[in-house]
Amino acid sequence: MRKRIQAWLRGPIIAIGSMALYAIALGCFLALMLLVISMEEGGENLSSSTLDMTRIVVLLSQGIGFETDSLSLSIMPLLLTVLLIGLVWSFSRKICTDIRAYVSGVVVWIFINVMGTQSLPVGLLDWPALVCVKSAVVFSLGFAGAALSKGTLSGQLRELIRHHVSDGVRRTIRTGLMVGVIMMGVYLVMGLITVIVWGVLNRSAMDSLFADIGMGTGSRILTTIASLAWLPNLCIWAVSWLFGAGFHIGELATFTLWIGQGRSLPPLPVFGLLPQAVGDEGIRFAVVLIPLVVGFVAGLASMAMKSGFRIIVGSASDPLDRKDLILELAYPAGGFCLSSVVISLLSSVMFGVSNGSLGKARLKYVGVDVMQSAQAVGRPSAMGLCMAWVLALIGVAIVFGIRWIARRTGAQRAATTHPRTIVSRKSIQSTTKKEHDDQHESTDTTGSGVRLP
Repeated sequence: MRKRIQAWLRGPIIAIGSMALYAIALGCFLALMLLVISMEEGGENLSSSTLDMTRIVVLLSQGIGFETDSLSLSIMPLLLTVLLIGLVWSFSRKICTDIRAYVSGVVVWIFINVMGTQSLPVGLLDWPALVCVKSAVVFSLGFAGAALSKGTLSGQLRELIRHHVSDGVRRTIRTGLMVGVIMMGVYLVMGLITVIVWGVLNRSAMDSLFADIGMGTGSRILTTIASLAWLPNLCIWAVSWLFGAGFHIGELATFTLWIGQGRSLPPLPVFGLLPQAVGDEGIRFAVVLIPLVVGFVAGLASMAMKSGFRIIVGSASDPLDRKDLILELAYPAGGFCLSSVVISLLSSVMFGVSNGSLGKARLKYVGVDVMQSAQAVGRPSAMGLCMAWVLALIGVAIVFGIRWIARRTGAQRAATTHPRTIVSRKSIQSTTKKEHDDQHESTDTTGSGVRLP
């Protein structure tokens, strides 16, 4: 009974502890940033609005947008979202991952967020029910991650799968999921590298925007650090741009490999690093082929590695089993189909959560076309995996075809030489028998001549 009561009480501790640590750290940074801006600009003290801004950012990091008379912001700062989920994951892992703790914790978490929406100086873009749903999703992701990583639940799932799923199917599912997740990780790393290149190439444009706004050195540094909260969003947009789909800043600007233009953009320094069109056709062709090449390399590696499908041709003396050969090639085919599904789902979710709005009219939609971007990532990735499988199929077919021909030729040679051996043995046996009969006949004749009547 005591353990049950403790489990119910640990859930609120997880929710309150995670939210308190996150809000305090965020509030301290916002207070410092507002203080420095106030000192450099010489206007009114902005530090008094720290509490309200902290509540707004806490809600925004969970996907709950807000609006004012001239601004509507719903672009989720994904870096802060990941940090918040990580805090819930850490507290849950150390305190409790019982289902009772989750129920009580998510109720308290929703209550905290609902109370945070009260008396805000801005209006919210979401209904109260949607606020509850979005905040519950954030807490659930962190708690579920802790429960799966702690070992108890994941161990039970592994045992259940081990008893009901064959080894080949388990290997196929595991390798397919691993290949899909690794490929998405590679794409995000490429997006980060692309954003860094944008920043290096367009540094002068950002400096010009800072100068036009009139920001001092301290304000520039702190606002740049604050802008890092949207760095994952930029990396995701960079992935779409890199693979040919591009992204939009409302109706004011479109950025693709072929187009890089905008008009009347807001004077935000982050807009200074947005890319220009790539003039070299060879470079455009090369970067668009990146997911195809990544899929091809990942497919070959998964079929060659011991921890993957491990397709082994074997030695020439091994017997040829068509059933085993078909299964050896069917497992990678199923795994690559699963990898393609994982890439499509992850890319769709990734592009979807990175979008939002910066205004009410021409800046109402900022981000990527989810369907177009997901196709730009998913199709060439699936084609690369398919090419790797076809290449493995051709290679295995060639090897086994050569072995089959070699064995058939050897069998034919053995069949043609075996009758000659039999004939020669028969002739030797007949000759030996004839000599033995002749010798026996001569002995009988000699004996009959010597014997007297």
